[in-house]
Amino acid sequence: MNTEDSIGAKSMEEFPWYKDMVRNAKPLSQFDFSKIAQYVTEAIQQIDANAYEYAGLGNYTLKVAKGGVGHEFDIQTTKKGESSKQNGRMITTNYYELNFEVTPEGKLINKSK
Repeated sequence: MNTEDSIGAKSMEEFPWYKDMVRNAKPLSQFDFSKIAQYVTEAIQQIDANAYEYAGLGNYTLKVAKGGVGHEFDIQTTKKGESSKQNGRMITTNYYELNFEVTPEGKLINKSK
């Protein structure tokens, strides 16, 4: 595979980001999908229950890095006491997104703080 840059044609193998991507790649068998529910549950427990209610799980991404597999995901919440509004035929609900990351070592980090 070739790509053009300002110097001219280069093969993908010559780009440092490509080498890292290939070097860090892992087979599907090395991904532990059983931890996903645990991480999401731990994140939900960090939501301020006096102000917000859990509404759902947003994006969930697994990222392969030098240290292993990391997780990034979004928790969707609604504010307590804030109701949906009807605008004509449409119903509008405000959702608030909290972003979380799990390091390859398994540490859950709330990136929204």
